[in-house]
Amino acid sequence: MIIMVLRFTFHPQRETDTMHEASLARSLVYTMNDIASRQGALGVVAARIRLDGFSGISTKGLNEQFIHLSKGTRAEGALLKVRTPDSDIEDSYGAARGLVLESIELRLELSTSL
Repeated sequence: MIIMVLRFTFHPQRETDTMHEASLARSLVYTMNDIASRQGALGVVAARIRLDGFSGISTKGLNEQFIHLSKGTRAEGALLKVRTPDSDIEDSYGAARGLVLESIELRLELSTSL
């Protein structure tokens, strides 16, 4: 198995989406599935997510929605590694409001012709 780590920044399309875990999870699943598809990956192994301290997003709620909404996609079964800032004041000013997809690990098929 080969794991590829890519860095992408994801921002919700509308400011109102930042408060809704289901909307964020839906966009996250779509983005992860799109990246996996474009890279020819079999699936997503894990993704590192950073939450803005002022976003009001529930980590538990985001995980639950992600599990539900990722069924049947390349993101199904992926581990979400969610981190929140240690200091809201230090890390949040000037940062994206909501969620940042920092990296994604993809499951790739190893070619037998190598």
